[in-house]
Amino acid sequence: MNQIHSTILKKGILNIKPQIRNITKCTNTINYNNNNINNRYFTSINKNKNIENLLQQQPQQQPQQQLQQQPILFVQNQNNINYFKREYTNIGGTSPNRQSVPENSTTKTTATATVETDNVVNSSTTFTLPKEVEEEIIDKNERGKEQEQENKQQKEQKDDNKSGSIFSIKGWLTISILSVLALGTKLVIDPPQNIDKLDLAFIRNLRVLYAGFKITFYYKYYLMGLNRGDEGFAENIQIAHKLAAKAMVDLCYQNKGIFIKVAQIIASLDHILPQEYIKSLSIFQDHAPFVTFEEVEKLFKIETGKHPDDMFIDFERLPINSASLAQVHKAKLKLENDEIIEVAVKVQYPGLMNKFQKDMDSLDNVLTYITLFFPSFQFSWILGEASSCLSQELDFVNEAKNSEKMKQLFIGNQQLSIPKVYWNHTTKRILTMEFIHGVRIDNREGLDKLGIDLKELYYLFSDIFAQQIFVHGFLHSDPHPGNLLVRKTPNGKPDLVLLDHGLYKKIDENVRLDFCHLWKSLCLGDAKTSEFYAERLGAGIYAKHLGILLNLNPSKSRENLRNMKRELKDQTLVVINEILKNLPKEILLVLKTNNLIRQITTHFGIENGFLNMAKTCIKGIYTGNDIITKLKYYLTLCIFNIEIKVIDFIKKRKPPQVEIPSTYHHHH
Repeated sequence: MNQIHSTILKKGILNIKPQIRNITKCTNTINYNNNNINNRYFTSINKNKNIENLLQQQPQQQPQQQLQQQPILFVQNQNNINYFKREYTNIGGTSPNRQSVPENSTTKTTATATVETDNVVNSSTTFTLPKEVEEEIIDKNERGKEQEQENKQQKEQKDDNKSGSIFSIKGWLTISILSVLALGTKLVIDPPQNIDKLDLAFIRNLRVLYAGFKITFYYKYYLMGLNRGDEGFAENIQIAHKLAAKAMVDLCYQNKGIFIKVAQIIASLDHILPQEYIKSLSIFQDHAPFVTFEEVEKLFKIETGKHPDDMFIDFERLPINSASLAQVHKAKLKLENDEIIEVAVKVQYPGLMNKFQKDMDSLDNVLTYITLFFPSFQFSWILGEASSCLSQELDFVNEAKNSEKMKQLFIGNQQLSIPKVYWNHTTKRILTMEFIHGVRIDNREGLDKLGIDLKELYYLFSDIFAQQIFVHGFLHSDPHPGNLLVRKTPNGKPDLVLLDHGLYKKIDENVRLDFCHLWKSLCLGDAKTSEFYAERLGAGIYAKHLGILLNLNPSKSRENLRNMKRELKDQTLVVINEILKNLPKEILLVLKTNNLIRQITTHFGIENGFLNMAKTCIKGIYTGNDIITKLKYYLTLCIFNIEIKVIDFIKKRKPPQVEIPSTYHHHH
């Protein structure tokens, strides 16, 4: 057996020193029967060889001291060292001739090579790894781990930079957390019977969070890797718009109240926002969820201490109309002279005041959330103004006062009707008004049956709102077709019925005058003057673009808006935001009114309808009753009409060179 040991030492140990530093790794499993590991370090001895021939070739046994000085091999990591210890120590059983390492030995690692022959089985020789070698192995292993970790971090950073912050590990972690919350909310509110019971603040907030996450996901998913102008961008962004609009409809329908009011505002921005939003959210202009009669009874009990049947005759249980903040019931009222008249009873949705501030906070949160992913979307400042406006609308006493003030301003106009208020049956949350029958202003078929001249109706409609803006500075700020009815006067003229007076805006006198001059200059195509007054109103360096937002000519409005988008490219939303943010807040509501007028202009097929408003804006510049002011007004109006005719003549002769009222091409 000692001769076998000598053979292993000569072939394995003495020849290992010159080559040991060239080894970088080894295999974890050593099969001494079938594999030749490395003939520079070990000689594999097969069963078929004659052991005696091998013994004759070996020299004398080397000293034990030299054995301990030679390292066997380098292994790649600590696991391999442990593997050596576990697998190759004490292999071969309890051979009496086996060399062992004393317990007090300074070496730490032991490896045993086993030789199998025909005559000898389970023979073994023990080798040791010096402490210095093992430490070098471990040190090399640690450096390898550090390098591997550094490479991994560099790869992750490269992936983050390539795909953007939304797809970074941090971004996806945030989205994952939000997804869990959102999906949890979905599971909570899905059962129909639980929706009303779970209409708590945190549930409403989670609905907002869920909708915000979906909207963000749709845009990021469908526009991933695409830039404006790329193939497929237009198709994908339409899909994203459609899905995002549906998410908003679902949110508004579930949360009701303030959210439906916001949906109505969005639906009125038809020349700014994508048509997918306008079409989807327009449903809330006429139809909104309503509450049961039992809820109405409770509100009456709180507000008046009475049941509706104690105050009215034949109070209809189902509402005839439902809006964002209230629903309307038809009833009959017996007056002091025993006359019975039809009335419209407007009933505010229960609990709306309590939810108001929390809902505004929720909307602010979701706008902030969207801004994180879409930095160009900076419209959260609108909520401050919306909050002020909505608080007015929730006070029905304030609405009643607005309607009476409006009636006084147009007291001489026989073609404008405003429902009478019955104060004895009115509170802060219940409003009783005269019931007026009429046809919606956008109902072409109904207007034709009444025999209404559409052009005459348009001039009446645009003049009434132009007087509010340019002359009186007191503007009905919630105009939409549902609030405008039409009927005939006794002499066959169109009579415009103006409903819903909850939101009015008093326009500052200086703002009113500047806006009159701006409108006049836009109609005349006077770029220099229009930019001057646009700057005075706060449009700043974007003064030339304000005219595009104010344009009432539908065909020119969309054409000029497209030109504006081409010029500004991806900065269009940023510019619009800057213009709206810096304008007086009264002008925001003027823009909303302009949108309605533009819709009616398109619906009626009226051309150059904005000129009718321009004549009214001249009247707004000269509002005095003295003879000098009146003379100035008539002279200016005469000059204006002549200028318009000249411009119209030139336009027909050379259409590409003149565009009214936009000033866009005066700068290009």
